Amino acid sequence: HPFEMLVGKHKVSSPDAVRWGGISEAMLQVTVATEWRGVTLRWHDSAGRLLGAETRGTIMGTAGIAVPESTGWLTLEMRNAQGQVARWRGFQTR
Repeated sequence: HPFEMLVGKHKVSSPDAVRWGGISEAMLQVTVATEWRGVTLRWHDSAGRLLGAETRGTIMGTAGIAVPESTGWLTLEMRNAQGQVARWRGFQTR
């Protein structure tokens, strides 16, 4: 029977003010302690290929980020207009 699972998350170069949560219903939870304005989100696979990109105006508090339909190692880079960068990496199987 097919199933979906994500394991092995950790943050890479993330400011302490960014906390990564779990994934539920294809949404990754992130909590930021301060307002992030002009946010760009970029998903990459293990080879560095861009899987998806999104621009958001502002992220405050806890937000959900859609996870692309891809398997293997995924990296999310979250960057704001002030130049702060937070990265999340995890392994996804379907």
